[in-house]
Amino acid sequence: MASGVQEAREFLIAHRDSCRHLRVVLDGLETGDWSIESDGESLVPCSGLLATYQTRAEHLEQFQESHPKQLRRETLDLCRNLERHKGADAALWSFSGPNGQTVTAFAHSSSGDLLGCFLSYDQRRISADQSRKIWGQRFSGR
Repeated sequence: MASGVQEAREFLIAHRDSCRHLRVVLDGLETGDWSIESDGESLVPCSGLLATYQTRAEHLEQFQESHPKQLRRETLDLCRNLERHKGADAALWSFSGPNGQTVTAFAHSSSGDLLGCFLSYDQRRISADQSRKIWGQRFSGR
């Protein structure tokens, strides 16, 4: 696992200026507040991810709170990049942090370019009250 941590640090350092969430994760790995869930070894076709995240972006349109709006913008950015690279694979990186936070990043499997990155919340790790504050009353995930 030590090599996985080093690879994650290298990934985070390479992309920290492209996605503000990755700077937070990099600092959090140093303090132990964040952990690695997926280390970029899982490759997924961009075309398959595109369909999934287009649906997610459509779903997020209904929310008016700041987090879902930001998540939708970041999801649409990812979709634009996935569309440009439909014939390629993406490496998936994911990290868990405090207060139920998760950061997920996608990198082009050949070039290593960042395709997208977003912060969200693991509903299993936050209370119903926290969920309502983040998502508003319209959220039906609980």
